Amino acid sequence: MSVEVLPSSVSVSRAGSFRSPGVLPGPGTSCSTYSPPPIKHDYSFKIITLGMSGVGKTMLSLRYTNDVFYVPYNSTIGLDYSWKSIRLGSKNIFLRVWDTSGQERFGQIIQQYVRKSDGVVLAYDTTNPASIEKLQHYLDFANVSGAENAIKILVGCKADLTEKRQVSHEVGKALAEKLGVSFFETSAKDSLNVEAAFRTLATEILEKRMSSDYFTAAPSNQLGSSTINLTDVGRRNSRKWFYCF
Repeated sequence: MSVEVLPSSVSVSRAGSFRSPGVLPGPGTSCSTYSPPPIKHDYSFKIITLGMSGVGKTMLSLRYTNDVFYVPYNSTIGLDYSWKSIRLGSKNIFLRVWDTSGQERFGQIIQQYVRKSDGVVLAYDTTNPASIEKLQHYLDFANVSGAENAIKILVGCKADLTEKRQVSHEVGKALAEKLGVSFFETSAKDSLNVEAAFRTLATEILEKRMSSDYFTAAPSNQLGSSTINLTDVGRRNSRKWFYCF
């Protein structure tokens, strides 16, 4: 397989996805179903989204990785997978984004994929107060499932639905401060803050990975400062692939 090694002056973003309702790969599998992107990556980060069903996790993920938005969109069955190749400073980073179902009947399956995640997106719906009240449950779920040391961010989805808003910006911000994590209100429909949210998460993961704290298991909600410049350029790769791990 030919490998394209990019010079440090080139910034590239590539993306793809894999959706297979009801058919999930084994988390311990070491294989690839599709050819990987022809690019050498310095790091591969595993990111998982958690939150109630219907809060907007799937559209958040697909807006970031594939720059698409669908209405209506069916609820996720089990998990969906998408990826994006980005440049963080001088490093080529491969982001594996696992979008999980908020339905508790898939809890045991999802738990296997949460394990050893590098980053967790805790998502809620700004038009549904119950979704933010339930976030402690998903945070606990992540921690007991093996993602206690993952970098976490808090994301309020559907910020474009201003007339239906029931969770204020101040409430979300207060919760983020309590958890000690970064906070974003996003709109997948308008592409508001979607790039910024994942950009911040990826940057903080890289800073942790490159710091001495990474090797001493720093507390899960301690976040470093975002000092690495990330540039995403929308050159797309039509080839899709499935990363088994």
